[in-house]
Amino acid sequence: MKGLMKTSSLALVIFAGLSQSSFADPTQININGTVVASACTVDNAGAPVQVTLDTLEATALATAGESGGWKTFDLKLINCPATTTVSTATFAGTPATANANLYTNTGTATNVEVELQNTAGKQLGNGATYAVDVDASTHEVVYPLQARAFTTAGSVMPGTIIGSVQATFTYQ
Repeated sequence: MKGLMKTSSLALVIFAGLSQSSFADPTQININGTVVASACTVDNAGAPVQVTLDTLEATALATAGESGGWKTFDLKLINCPATTTVSTATFAGTPATANANLYTNTGTATNVEVELQNTAGKQLGNGATYAVDVDASTHEVVYPLQARAFTTAGSVMPGTIIGSVQATFTYQ
């Protein structure tokens, strides 16, 4: 009988331990996200925007700080959703060694860089942003821009000037 009591007592202790539940503190789960405006369409039919600078004589860029004339052009977005009110362009390219606000010339002319600004004079070097309101009636955005050849060193040697800048867009 004592053996049966010990076994029953042991079984009762084990059963009591198993039936007791253990609970962790409750945890809150926060779920976050963002809804962004739909994209506008770049008005260039998928082709790169071509900007041809005026032909310059090397003597016009003989001294550091000299530049060619500005070539103005528009970068236009069309078909923006009615709910989109602002478009922000971010410009990216290889910055010039002597001045990060300029872009490297990959053409054959030496000691010359490419400068990009908006027509109000804001430098649009690598990483610069430029926000423009979307026209509520046309659902278009026009970025008025200008580019030119610029020398930080002077003593420019003749050749081609080639600059490449990528513009990416975000919308609000």
